[in-house]
Amino acid sequence: MFNYSNLVQPFRNTQNVEIDDVPRGHVRISADINASRTMRDKANQRVIAGKTVTRVVWFCVAAGYEISVWADKQGRFSFGDGYVDVPFYQARKMGILGDYMSVHTVEGTFSKKQQNEMSQPHGGECKCMGEICMFPF
Repeated sequence: MFNYSNLVQPFRNTQNVEIDDVPRGHVRISADINASRTMRDKANQRVIAGKTVTRVVWFCVAAGYEISVWADKQGRFSFGDGYVDVPFYQARKMGILGDYMSVHTVEGTFSKKQQNEMSQPHGGECKCMGEICMFPF
């Protein structure tokens, strides 16, 4: 099985926008949505009451590497500008899930608390340098 821990980056809120904490049972990594592949994936779309419902969203986690994230039971996804929250069962299969919901990335292992702090605008452990927010992690 392929191990993604050598590819994925941790998400850092360098844009200083308000972002929710990492949901329970998820880990947060840096990723960009691949809208064209998501829209072309007709096998995972259904038309319900005249509206197209997407069950899978594709994300680019590194150059040439994409992952798919399925909707939860309520049909919702957890992602934002530059990040995706990966469910723990998928993170385990990808080889990025550590102990106590920590995430293994290229830059090291980050606990759930660190993931939440890196997601906050000007979090408690950031060192702000003008427009850019720098983290000591």
